[in-house]
Parts: sequence; C-alpha cells; structure tokens
Amino acid sequence: SASDWSLRLVRSDAPLSPDHVPALEEIERGELFDARAASALRVMIAEARADGYPVYVCSCYRSYETQREIYQDHINTYEALGMTPEEAKAATLLAVNYPGGSEHQLGLAADLLESENQPMEPEIGGTGLMLWLEEHCAEYGFIIRYPEGKTDITGVEYEPWHLRYVGQSAAYIMANGLCLEEFLSRLG
Repeated sequence: SASDWSLRLVRSDAPLSPDHVPALEEIERGELFDARAASALRVMIAEARADGYPVYVCSCYRSYETQREIYQDHINTYEALGMTPEEAKAATLLAVNYPGGSEHQLGLAADLLESENQPMEPEIGGTGLMLWLEEHCAEYGFIIRYPEGKTDITGVEYEPWHLRYVGQSAAYIMANGLCLEEFLSRLG
C-alpha cells in the first residue's frame, strides 16, 4: 500500500516538516538510521563486506538543519564559480535536495561508498560495491533511489550510492527498473 511507512515519498514538492525526526538507531561511526529498518541495513553491509567489498557508511539520517546547511553550501560554491543565484540553485537541486525534501531526514536513506575518499560521481556506478549494491540491495529491502535515466522523473541525477529502504517492494521495483515515483504511481 502506498500509505506504508517504508514507501513515503519525500521530495522538494512532498517535504517533511522541519521537526520530523524518526526513531533512530546507530549503524556505525555515529551514522543513524530509522530503527524499523536499521537491522536490514546492518545485514546488507555485513554481506557486502563478507563478499569482499569495503563499505564506508558516508551518510544516513540528516536533520532538517543539516540539510539546509548542505543545500546552502552547494549554492554558495556554485555562485563562487560564477553562476547566477538562479543557475546555482538549479545546479544544486540536481545533487542536493531542498531542506525538508531529503530522504535522509526520513531516516530511510543511506549513502554507501567503498571508502571515505571515493567521489560521489555517477561514473562509479556499475563498478565494485556499486555493482554489488545494484545486484543485491533488493534482497535486503533497498532500492537504488535515483537510478540512471530517471532524472526527469526523480528530479535528481543518477546516484548509485544512494540507497532507500522500501521493504518488500524493493524486489519488484528493482526487477522492473522503476524509480520510487513510478512504483507509487502504479499503486494508485
């Protein structure tokens, strides 16, 4: 059902309130995740490591305020590179969700990399850990939230490192090459 807690759509046009904070559990290194799905994330990370892939938990839960700071930092960086405020905002929104519009605040998103220094660039898709995640994440209830070729629907560029917990729906979503928006539209 589209009303299931694990299927909540969060975007700039479907934001969370600034005070939304789910029940959280620590995953590792102080990174927090929704307590209802934390064990699934821990098991997936352990299995990837058991298969020989290093996993660095880059980012999980973020508060509204943290997201606001990240969003503004990106705008400031683009403006410092010579973009107009409008251009900077447009470029930022392709990579960083507006405060309240981030799944990280929902507590069901995790950015996983092979190392702390691995660049968060679309080019890492289909290699190493990213390939393993694409092939196995659904087994643990996760999807690649911003899949390749879906930017026109999600509003966010391809991010192979950004995983979203959706529970049992993950297998169908991944097997059919859908993004969350497409899946939810099929549910009605």
